[in-house]
Amino acid sequence: MFTGIIEEVGTVVEAGEGTLRIRSPFVLTDAHLGDSIAINGVDLTVAEMNSESFFANLMPETYRRSNLGELRPGDLVNLERSVRPTDRLSGHIVRGVVEGVGTLTIVAKDAASFSVSLVQYTQEHTNLIRRRPGDRINIETDIIARYVQELVKESGLISKEQPQ
Repeated sequence: MFTGIIEEVGTVVEAGEGTLRIRSPFVLTDAHLGDSIAINGVDLTVAEMNSESFFANLMPETYRRSNLGELRPGDLVNLERSVRPTDRLSGHIVRGVVEGVGTLTIVAKDAASFSVSLVQYTQEHTNLIRRRPGDRINIETDIIARYVQELVKESGLISKEQPQ
């Protein structure tokens, strides 16, 4: 589980068929092999590591559902370690399983899309400020919000055909 609060902006060192190596000294300070680290919101497993970088394998499904296949050496990525039971949940509750990708647009909302404005802290501590209109971003909604939505649909309080 993750909160969506970015801890470090890492740098892609290697990106190849089914592989990704990220330079990320901060998130590795207490990491171990097998730990989960979210890269641009995608939960990946640390397969190799040293004091400066870690390596993860990517499955074909990860490429289909996320923008990680577009990464190249030198690209900046948002990183977050998984939540421990003793952590504060200052963001949202997400699994690191991307539901799809969207394109970054000007602040607006309609039936088919949405966009966000970024507070100063987020601009300074994530890679989002470097994104441009049309760039693909990974999207995952809060897991509790998804459960509530399904319960409300099943109860008949809202129509299943109604836009969300």
